[in-house]
Parts: sequence; structure tokens; C-alpha cells
Amino acid sequence: MSNQLLLNARQHLLEPAGLDETNLETALSYSLSQGADFADLYFQSSRLESWVLEDTKVKSGSHSIDRGVGVRVNNGEKTGFAYAEELTNDGMMSAVKTASSIAHASQQVKPVKIKAINYPDYYTHLDVLTGVNNSEILDLLNQ
Repeated sequence: MSNQLLLNARQHLLEPAGLDETNLETALSYSLSQGADFADLYFQSSRLESWVLEDTKVKSGSHSIDRGVGVRVNNGEKTGFAYAEELTNDGMMSAVKTASSIAHASQQVKPVKIKAINYPDYYTHLDVLTGVNNSEILDLLNQ
């Protein structure tokens, strides 16, 4: 991995989530200590903004930010997959433990109960993607 790519990953993915290489090493070490042949962490971060215009008027618009971490743990012919929608150390470790238990399970694992979580609104209603105000975006789209 190039130094610039590593620096970008640290600055834009790990640091905002309060993560560093030590957290990643701990997560992978946990899987290997449970007898895994190997384990992978997959980080995902995407931002999307969409505008729909009809006759130069805004018909609809949307903005979304998705972040999370996926885990794959291999143990012989068994593979455990898990995903955390929260990019935090606790979320990552929960996914690591789940994937590890799937890869090492000799019996059926009970399903996890789903519970609703109310997340605070961290994002403004301004254009957070480019820092350009919405009227400038609309002017550009109308051109």
C-alpha cells in the first residue's frame, strides 16, 4: 500500500471513527487467537447526493452517508462473515467476534435480536460533500 493511500485511509476513514492500526491489529489477533487460518477487515465509506430537477425546479433531493466494517474469518472450510454499520472499535470487535464464532461453530448459533437505535443527527442540511451552497448546485444543474 502506498504511503499516500495509507495516509488517506488514516485521515478519512480510521481517525474520524477513533480507530488506528493498533485497533485493527487487536481485531485480527482476536480472530487468529480463536484458531482462524486468516481473517480480513473490509472498511466501507460512501457518500451520495442526488438532485432531481423538473423544468428548472427541484423535484426531489437526497443525501446519504454510509459507513461500516465487514469481517471475514476462515477456519478450514468454514467461513464466518459479519458486518457492523457503526464504524467504531466496539462495532468492529462485535463483528469480529460474530464472524469468529460462525467460523468456529460446531453447532447452530442462536440469532441475535434486532433492536432499534436512535442515532443523533451529526450532519447539517448544507451541502457537506463539496462545501458549495445549494443555489450554486441548482444553477449548475440548470445550465
